[in-house]
Amino acid sequence: MGGSFTGVGITPDIVKDTLVIKSVFAKSPAEKVGLLPEDRIVKINGENIANNGITIEKASSLLRGEKGTDVTVTIQRNKTIKDYTITRDRILNDDGLDSGFDSYENVSKYDIAQDVAGAQKNGKWGVIDRIGRVVISFEYDTVFTFSYRLVCAKKDGKWGLVDFNNNILLPFTKIDPKSVGKSSKSSEKKVDENGIQGIYNEKKKQIETAKIEAYIALNNRILYAEEKKAEEERIAEAKRDAKRPTPHKVNNLWGFAEKGNGNKIIILPSYNEYVELKNYFLVSKNGLWGFVDKEVGKELVPPQYGEYIKIGNRLLVQKNNLYGLISDDPTKPVLDCKYEIYPFDDNYFISENKKYGLIDKSGYISLFCKYDNIIFAEDVSSAANTYFYLLKNDKWGWGSVEKGELCECKYDVIGEFKNGEAVVYYKGYEGKINTSGKETQSVVRNLFNTAYNMNTKTQYQEELRLYNEVLALDKEYNEGWSGVCYNNIGLIYEDIFGDRQNALSYYSASSSAGNDAGTKNYKRLKSQIKAEQWQAVANALQQTADAIGSYQNQTGSNYNYNNNSNYSGSSGGSGSSSDCSSYQRRYNEMKAKRDKEANGNAGREGTAAGKNALHRVDSQRFDAATGGDYRVINSTKSLIREYEQQMQSIANQARQAGCSVY
Repeated sequence: MGGSFTGVGITPDIVKDTLVIKSVFAKSPAEKVGLLPEDRIVKINGENIANNGITIEKASSLLRGEKGTDVTVTIQRNKTIKDYTITRDRILNDDGLDSGFDSYENVSKYDIAQDVAGAQKNGKWGVIDRIGRVVISFEYDTVFTFSYRLVCAKKDGKWGLVDFNNNILLPFTKIDPKSVGKSSKSSEKKVDENGIQGIYNEKKKQIETAKIEAYIALNNRILYAEEKKAEEERIAEAKRDAKRPTPHKVNNLWGFAEKGNGNKIIILPSYNEYVELKNYFLVSKNGLWGFVDKEVGKELVPPQYGEYIKIGNRLLVQKNNLYGLISDDPTKPVLDCKYEIYPFDDNYFISENKKYGLIDKSGYISLFCKYDNIIFAEDVSSAANTYFYLLKNDKWGWGSVEKGELCECKYDVIGEFKNGEAVVYYKGYEGKINTSGKETQSVVRNLFNTAYNMNTKTQYQEELRLYNEVLALDKEYNEGWSGVCYNNIGLIYEDIFGDRQNALSYYSASSSAGNDAGTKNYKRLKSQIKAEQWQAVANALQQTADAIGSYQNQTGSNYNYNNNSNYSGSSGGSGSSSDCSSYQRRYNEMKAKRDKEANGNAGREGTAAGKNALHRVDSQRFDAATGGDYRVINSTKSLIREYEQQMQSIANQARQAGCSVY
């Protein structure tokens, strides 16, 4: 068909319910098999199409097809009927371009890889695709060269870059057109507009010279460089682009056809109206709206919505008098149609089951439907932001259009804002918030200060109650007051009530909460209690040791095997009474010293053992706190051994003299 990418190469017409060839394109498949103008097509692939209400669209769908495929037409010429088998091919004009280019004054610089060409219309140049549709509008003095999906164009004596979506990538400026074109070795020496060595694209990303498709330079500065794409990638993208749907109107009804395949029908014309949006087409039928995909032309949602409201990049859609919210994927609504809406400036209040929320002017849910009421705060709103008092479960919160909920609904009252602040009450206690919803005067801090300032004995019970209130509130506020409260409660128990165990427990809680004062008080009181316990143990053991020593002194004679001062050993003679008394006296002196040290060591060992037990140290070991005790004990043991050695020496001398000292 004329203007198609592939086909047979005829322009059809309907005459008296019969398909007639109006013209045959030169060098087309139809011309090659001998079809002529005024030939009547009575059958296509054996299907009778004469006198049965055939339309051009129906005939076109039968004649079109992929390149290289065959179609058989039955032709009536005068009184002769004959079958012609035609192999479909690209339809080109005399310049080797698709026939759709014939309506332009001039066509040049055809880029086969991208299926586009520069074209002139009313004296101005633009860019058209392979079937003559406008890619870049006709407003330029000339188009100089193509890169991938962009063109260098001249306007009012200045040059710039324009992409195939008609967006200006490089503003028009005075440059040398000779510097525009394919990359070359010389481009390696060029620098970007900031003087950095190398070639860069519009995102300042450096490009390897071998990958440069085209560039524009001014005074040896690279203004823009375009990266090459692999041939396979370019072809694949071109094919995808060719198959994208484009609106197609027949008999006042809209359908969709492939963009680059000669209006190959994707969706038959059946819609009364369409609206092209960013991600999809909106289509209407019998007063209802649905959605068609922009990539493949698939009907995503059949017409079912009675109304749509464009809000930002999203849509409010209506069904059964209730509204929902559509985003990028219409098959997965952001909100189902179950909400009532109320316009507010450029925003919309929404409600469900008497719970209220807000959709902002960009189409995003600023406040979800969970509030019993949303009241416009006229006293603090401005053009930059709109604030609201929020009511939920009889508690008040604060929010804005731009940032949603700024503080949760927890206050008994939020007063009127003055100088950017409002008084709030929480469980009867006062604080202040600013327009950002932050407490400038903390409810918890105010309550803590009230407790802290109670310093008479008659107020301590009330002070404890208030501190416990602070602890309860702080679990909700999470402001970190628990550490200092626990410490202060501990001080009251220790100093006022003399309850050291409760005090120690609160100091421990304060320390766990990270409070330094609580940590110091915990260590102080715990050390004090331990010292007293150690002292009690030491006193008890000392009393035991003293009792043992006293008993040994009272029964010292039990250590003598023989009290006879005239005892004579087998190796010595009989000593005189005076000599034996001297040995006995010296021996008793050493023994008394030995016993004194032994008794003292017994007490020290008991004390050290008690400390070890309190420290939970293994009985065979000792820690740093008892190390000094054991050093004294070991030193004393050495002294005791010396006394015992001297006692043994005196005893030996006495035996040799014929005396006994035991």
